[in-house]
Order: sequence, then structure tokens, then C-alpha cells
Amino acid sequence: MKVTLRYLEIFKAIVEKGSYRKAAAHLDLRQPSLSTAIKNLEQELGLVLIDRSNRDVRLTLAGRELYGHLSPIFERLALAISSTKGVALGRGGSISVGYIDFAMLGPLPQLLTKFRAVNPNIHVDINFISSRKQIEEIYKGTLDIGFIMSNDNKLPTGISAKPISREGLVAVLPPNHAFSERSFISLNDLKKEDFVITAHLRGQSQARSADKGQAGSPAPRSRGQASSYGRAEAD
Repeated sequence: MKVTLRYLEIFKAIVEKGSYRKAAAHLDLRQPSLSTAIKNLEQELGLVLIDRSNRDVRLTLAGRELYGHLSPIFERLALAISSTKGVALGRGGSISVGYIDFAMLGPLPQLLTKFRAVNPNIHVDINFISSRKQIEEIYKGTLDIGFIMSNDNKLPTGISAKPISREGLVAVLPPNHAFSERSFISLNDLKKEDFVITAHLRGQSQARSADKGQAGSPAPRSRGQASSYGRAEAD
């Protein structure tokens, strides 16, 4: 025999209704079944919870102590049931979202605001992750949604993507550079140029170069590493 939630529910109802008869009516049970439940509960605990020396429901010290813990238990149980139903219906739980700079500077904040307005009970866990890593984590099931640069990131079978915006790239050049007067520069024009790039982009370009070998576009040559404040640190 074990202490069950049903026994605790019956004990709680008897205390709050003040009598076995009223508790039986509240729980839609026969009164003898309540008496049996309380006896079983006391036997399991090895304690007397209700003083039976008079007709009123009077708790022993042990009974008062147990009753003091019951409300939080049943409140958490009700919350767990409500949350579980909400998750099943798409109204609760949590999702993990990966993003890159372009997404956060673009449509992502507005999308998150709209999502939270419609789904206030869903927790959104947001993490800055490179595009390639997002694809890997989505494939493994450790990430729910990713905001990536589509460029050369191929998606494995089973993962789909939807364009949400198109962003242009800008080359920042010194005034005396050969391309500084151009209104348009292709990526191919820059393939022999030196770049100052952030550490995480530098790692990605090296990884792409290793993956593609000689057939792919050459990775940019890095003269320095940009800090978060835009300063360049020479290699």
C-alpha cells in the first residue's frame, strides 16, 4: 500500500468541509469509503491524523502538519495538468531558436514580438549560432527553428526552409581603393582581396574552404581579426 493522491485528496476534503458527510458529497463518494481511505492513509504513515474522540473533525499535530503541505501539492498538480494540455494543443512549452546577425538586425525581433503576442505561454530560448551549426542542430533535433544565410548552406533531407528577407552585402573600402568609385561590386571581384572579419566568420570561411577543396570559391585572406567594437587586431 502506498500514499496516493486520492488519499490525500480525501483527507484535504474532510478537513476543508469539516465533516465526512460533506466531504463525501463533495467528492461524490460514499461516506464509508472516506473512512477506509483515512484509515489506510494513517496506517501507511504510521500516524493518527484525525482525532476521533469527538464528532467534530479535529486534526492531530501530525494531521495539521500534513494538511499544511497539501495546497501547494495540488496547485502544482493542477498547473502540471494545465501545462501538459497546453503543450499538446500548441499553447505552451518552449522552443529553441537559432539566429545570426542579419536575422537580429532584420525581421527576427518583429517576428518574435508577434509570436509572443499570440503565444504568451510558450518560452522562446534564443541563441546566436552560425548558419552551418544551426542546420546541424536542427537535423539532430536540438534546435527547433533557425534563421540562417541561405548562400551555400545546403539543407539535408527532411529540413525545409522559407525565405523571409533578402539582404544586400556592402563592401567597406578605403577611399583610394580601386573599387571605391564603383556602384556595384561582385563577390568574384573581391576574391583576391584581403579582409578584416570577425572570429566566427573567419572560422566558417576556413571550414567552407576545407569542405569544398579546390572546386569552391577561395576563402578570404584575413589580415586581422575584428573585435566586437570594430577594431582590428593584427595577426
